[in-house]
Amino acid sequence: METKASQIWNNFVIQHNGSFLQSWEWGEFQQTVGKKVFYLEVHEMRGLVIGHALPLGIKYFYIPRGPVGEKNSFPAWFKKISEHAKQAGAVFLRIEPPNSVSIFQIPNSKFVDLGRAIQPRQNLIVDLAHTEDDLLAGMHEKTRYNIRLAGRHGVTTRVQGSGVRSQDVGAFLLLLHETAKEQDLKIYSDVYYQKMLEVFMAGDGAPNATKGILFFADYKGKPLATAFCVGFGRRLTYLHGGSSREHKNVMAPQLLHWEIMRWAKEAGYAEYDMGGIDEAKWPGLTRFKKGFGGRTVAYAGIYEYAYNRFVYSLYRVAHFLAYRS
Repeated sequence: METKASQIWNNFVIQHNGSFLQSWEWGEFQQTVGKKVFYLEVHEMRGLVIGHALPLGIKYFYIPRGPVGEKNSFPAWFKKISEHAKQAGAVFLRIEPPNSVSIFQIPNSKFVDLGRAIQPRQNLIVDLAHTEDDLLAGMHEKTRYNIRLAGRHGVTTRVQGSGVRSQDVGAFLLLLHETAKEQDLKIYSDVYYQKMLEVFMAGDGAPNATKGILFFADYKGKPLATAFCVGFGRRLTYLHGGSSREHKNVMAPQLLHWEIMRWAKEAGYAEYDMGGIDEAKWPGLTRFKKGFGGRTVAYAGIYEYAYNRFVYSLYRVAHFLAYRS
């Protein structure tokens, strides 16, 4: 039986410890929300490329947490993507490296370090190889206490691994909006999240596919906290979620993430990526996540390469002025 192109692609990304943001399914999801994507393979390097359009007809290519592969293949990969960019009329290329900027250390690369990021600059990752007792011991004592307190209050958790009921989609969105409003977070449209759930929870069971899992913590039959996670390779990643201010004293979010860890460990994942942390931007969220222990992983941020330097310069000035206002 012929191996699907998606499986070959994902196998390569996983072998090089790549993110789900470089998976075949992330590209399929981006297409459902109106983006043009293509999968660029050159020698021992792969990159999922997402086309973006800005006002005034400005186009650019974006590679999230990529490309992945052997860095000695980057010059040839960069040459090929530059050909695609020029043919498509892209003004610039935007790359957020998977972990290191070493792939850009080539002569005359002329990449610009913007000093900021779209994806989080730091993520908190919990190693699931430890025993449950050791995982609990590695947490802040207040987090351990709150997990046990939630159990005593009768908070329960549940998980959906494929398909999703309409009432659960509604509950997920309601909790997401409540948290975004409380913490002043920017979120996508409801349609964006609905399509995300549809794509990643399709349940096709393909080997090495990115799989979506939806978790809830309930109290007296009512959802109080939710988390949408994606599993890819050896890592389960928390992507989106929220919680209610109602019954905050029962500590549903703490129990939810502990049960996610237990579920992920049982499912064979080696790591639980709790997502982005930032003491300045998200102090409360960062404090909550750090309560579970784990280690901090840093990323390089955005690098851009201009193909049309005049238009790119105008774009940078306009972006700077808009950001300041």
